[in-house]
Amino acid sequence: MFDTMCGMGIGRSHTAELHRVLDEMLAVAPADLDDDTLHDDVIELQAVTARLTALKASRVAEWSRRALWNTDGSTCASSRLASEAGLAPSAARDEVRRANALAEMPAAAAALAAGDISVAHVELLARANSAGREGDFSRDEDLLVEGCVTMAFDDAHQGVDYWMLSADESGAEAHAARRHARRGLSWRRERDGALVLRAVLDPVAAVAVDEELHRLEHQLYLVDQTNDQSRTRRQRSADALVELATRSASTTNSRRPRPLISVLVGETMFAHTCELAAGTVLTPGEIVPLLADADIERIIFEAPDRIISASQRRTFTGALRRAIEIRDRRCTHHSGCRTVASRCDIDHIVAVPDGGITSYDNGRVLCSTHNRRPDKRNAPPRRRRRRRRRSAPTDGHDTTAGPAEQIALARQRARALNPSN
Repeated sequence: MFDTMCGMGIGRSHTAELHRVLDEMLAVAPADLDDDTLHDDVIELQAVTARLTALKASRVAEWSRRALWNTDGSTCASSRLASEAGLAPSAARDEVRRANALAEMPAAAAALAAGDISVAHVELLARANSAGREGDFSRDEDLLVEGCVTMAFDDAHQGVDYWMLSADESGAEAHAARRHARRGLSWRRERDGALVLRAVLDPVAAVAVDEELHRLEHQLYLVDQTNDQSRTRRQRSADALVELATRSASTTNSRRPRPLISVLVGETMFAHTCELAAGTVLTPGEIVPLLADADIERIIFEAPDRIISASQRRTFTGALRRAIEIRDRRCTHHSGCRTVASRCDIDHIVAVPDGGITSYDNGRVLCSTHNRRPDKRNAPPRRRRRRRRRSAPTDGHDTTAGPAEQIALARQRARALNPSN
């Protein structure tokens, strides 16, 4: 059925055929599908949506190029699209902008048409193909698209951020300055006395606030478990913010938290790259003001002094834990859990009672749920949709091709293609 939808010819009848296939699928109630079919439909429909987006974008771009939107006196393409398709003006503008962006990114358009990347990847790549980086992007587009196909989205996002920094450092600094200037907090009191907050923070401030709110929310979660309370996570988060304000008002001469800056270093042409401990890429200009008040660590990949150690200890602590966190980045459970490493446990791949040692190669990041709940930890991996994405190892651990190494390799290749940058 999906082949029928995606393999139709060109002509006035092809949309009618598409509607016919969709009508057939919509006539089947989800409750009537068996578990495997329902799961496959949910996953495959994401790829079909991507392919339809590519098809739509190619038509919109050509429609816009021919100025067919102007035949009724419309002032612009998005105005005609919004009027006849019943779209919100902002959604119509997004459609036209995305179509024009894809017209300038042939490799991205092909990957989207194949269902290998999502609309979110397209937005990420379009951001890279702007602000004077168009020439560099044209040269490296295949590399960046391959990263989007093979990496999890968060890692691809970080890889593209590193690429933009290496391709146009001054532009990245200007973007960082605008991001910092955009910071702000607004609040208003409702008539019933409730307080509504809206905040925009730069990456350094965002990490500080996010980590502390998460820590306090988790403490409240443990209290709820002990006292058999039933607050929702949103309620606990609100209470955590109140707790944060209460502690601030009652504490004097407290030591300010110091951000942790990770300097990732590879060999030869892979230059120093810096990020916050949570993974946010920082420009040199963002780092300078933090130098007096930050802790800085150096992580070496594939070099003689790469951090590898073995111990008879039963727990992963200190530099050894941090090295594994940097390598794995997130929970490595085969389900694709995206819990960041700083909020996870470090688990022995080969258990200590079975002869496992506390070492770099015998450790992996697992969130507390996947590490401590046998039903989640031992759930068998499902068959994955066929695509070029790097498959997760069966034990959830890969010491040779982790996200950090992939990002390092991608940036090294970008540097090799353009040594002047």
